[in-house]
Amino acid sequence: MRIWPVRLLFRRPITHIMLVLLSTGVAWAGPYTLLHVFLTNPHPTSGLLVDADGNAYGTTGLGGGQSNAGTVYELSATAGYKAIYAFGGLDGRSPGGALVLDKAGNLYGTTAYGGTFPQCANNLGCGTVFRLSPTNGGGWSETVLYNFTGGADGALPISGLIFDSQGNLYGTTHEGGNDTDCGVVYELTPSGDEQWTQQVLYTFSGSDGCLPITGLTFGTGGDLYGTSAQGGTWNGGTAFDLTASPDGAWVYSVIHEFNPNADDGFRPEGGLILDDSGNLYGTTTAGGEVGSGTVFELTPSGGNWMESVLYSFAGGNDGASPAGSLVFDSAGNLYGATFSGGGPKNYGTLFRLTPAGDGTWNESLFLMGNGPRGVQPSGPLLLDGKGHVFGTAYDGGRTKTGKIGHGVVFRLDIGH
Repeated sequence: MRIWPVRLLFRRPITHIMLVLLSTGVAWAGPYTLLHVFLTNPHPTSGLLVDADGNAYGTTGLGGGQSNAGTVYELSATAGYKAIYAFGGLDGRSPGGALVLDKAGNLYGTTAYGGTFPQCANNLGCGTVFRLSPTNGGGWSETVLYNFTGGADGALPISGLIFDSQGNLYGTTHEGGNDTDCGVVYELTPSGDEQWTQQVLYTFSGSDGCLPITGLTFGTGGDLYGTSAQGGTWNGGTAFDLTASPDGAWVYSVIHEFNPNADDGFRPEGGLILDDSGNLYGTTTAGGEVGSGTVFELTPSGGNWMESVLYSFAGGNDGASPAGSLVFDSAGNLYGATFSGGGPKNYGTLFRLTPAGDGTWNESLFLMGNGPRGVQPSGPLLLDGKGHVFGTAYDGGRTKTGKIGHGVVFRLDIGH
């Protein structure tokens, strides 16, 4: 995968900052580089998706003209930054989940609000699923694939989407579904003539999970894995598994209930990832030894799942509240971001967890600092396999001329 060769300079100024060694005795190599600083209050709300040509795509929750309903943007090696679509409200408002790409080069995503059913979120709308298709003139055309009604079909799809091998889309909604208003897991199936049919695969009731914030992950056997931020026995959130049965129905199982009353983490807001052995990894924004969140592993064992807390964040310089999904490198190290902590201003950190070989994990940190580097990194990070980590921060940043930004796209060089 090619993503921005070293010689590339974007239109926005570039800042080089050496990495901070905190806990492992071995510093990360290389500088931190601002690839883009957002102005006029747009706030990036997703990580980055990269196509085969090395162009990166993401979303902002605000901006886009008078509607201020958010944008989809592109970063390219030749043209730099460009907002390729601005939402108007009826076509969606506040895109936030990760984008996905099909083989034809179309982008798919969700908006938390907007659409043709306004009765949700103080009349901001119940949310949409959209597609952006490249046009012959170099522009993009948007199609709303589904408008959520706020009823049994769910409301506020703040998470991203995933594809199966047949071209069907899967996601979660944060609310809606039934009287408990705890959200749903859904599937969208193309039915010809630009029509898509929605099917609710599962409706959360509270005791089994509530208010999913992130999207889904496919297991090797076709199971769907995910988390809910609340619900369960202790209302600390759940990790769940959805298995397709031969008759087409989906069977839901809670594989872990997070317990705020123990050293376990709780309130998982990031998605789950799998290793080659079928173990699941994720983060919680709270709980752990001092309440600042955890990184955890779920291991299948005899038909059940066993949870291990791999790391408890200590707050302060150590970081707190990891909100995004994790990512593995080829050596088995885990990378992620904390939304807060990382110094007196609590502007967040980027972290790496390295297995020590005795069941423990060592942490290395990069502090976001005092604002010019970006504030509150929360989206999932992207590794290019060439020693670079890419990501976004929700706020902060500063241009060479001193203008204060409202979010950044960054690159961190970590070596091989």
